[in-house]
Amino acid sequence: MKLNRILVIRHGALGDLIMATGAFAAIRNAHPEAHITLLTGSSFKGFTGMMGFFDEIWTDRRSKNPLQIWQVVRQIRRGQFDFVFDLQNSKRTGLYHSILNLTGKPLPWSGIASGCTHPQTRPDREELHSFWRYHDQLRAAGLPLEGEALFSELSWMSGDLTAFDLPEKFVILIPGSSLSGSYKRWGATQYAALARTLSDYGVGSVLVAGPEDNEPVDYLRAHAPEVVDLSMKLTLPQIASLARQALAVVGNDTGPTHIAAGVRTPTVVPWALSAAPPAIYAPKGDHVRVVGSQTLDQLSLEEVLQAFFDLIPQKTLDSKGQSLASS
Repeated sequence: MKLNRILVIRHGALGDLIMATGAFAAIRNAHPEAHITLLTGSSFKGFTGMMGFFDEIWTDRRSKNPLQIWQVVRQIRRGQFDFVFDLQNSKRTGLYHSILNLTGKPLPWSGIASGCTHPQTRPDREELHSFWRYHDQLRAAGLPLEGEALFSELSWMSGDLTAFDLPEKFVILIPGSSLSGSYKRWGATQYAALARTLSDYGVGSVLVAGPEDNEPVDYLRAHAPEVVDLSMKLTLPQIASLARQALAVVGNDTGPTHIAAGVRTPTVVPWALSAAPPAIYAPKGDHVRVVGSQTLDQLSLEEVLQAFFDLIPQKTLDSKGQSLASS
């Protein structure tokens, strides 16, 4: 069907948006001439505006204030959309759908909201990774999709790195996460040991970290001074370009790691199995190795190194690296 005005809803966080880019691209490809608006979290307006999938970005503060909820609903109604793709599928967006239905003509709506016109009915949807879940939802909404999954689409994402002096061969280390997700952090002591080991075998390390990562960054600066420290120096598009140049990435479950996996850099992800099932939430692909332990303080350097050398072709390493991999 031809649609002129489309609303897509996906709030965030960063990793969630990265994993939704395949779905964003599929909607745009199916409706190349439509005016497509994204409703997202206020902190992601600039980032999602770079993607090229959307003509307009609206932000949602996700307030509990009934007046502000009504303002969002009224904005959606005034948008005169032909169709809504609810990729958030939360209680909040279900509430938006219910209020819209009570206050006017129902909008064609893809998602799991009660009574929506294009429901995703697959009973195991909660057990699916988002790449498979989005694919199933969009097919149910009528998009002519092939395959079974919608992997991240980050070809639009790049930034200039000429200002940085990078090693010839390097691995990106991402030792942080949001403070609320500190259980996702493999220890800074292990990252420092990993950097020293890679250095012994002719591979440099580049540190990527954000504003909440002071603790692991300070430790690495003190105990692995050979690391090239780019913490707080890179934009998200620059992280994508850096990942494309890297041999591999070793990073916690955080947005920059999902970016690296999204540009198909070999990616090793230490994972706390007690916190979340990697089959649903971890980066996916034959270039990804998730190294799990019940808690990350139980995960050894040797296990991460084994995953690293399982991913990296030996021809890309120097002779000492080849010796280590073969051992």
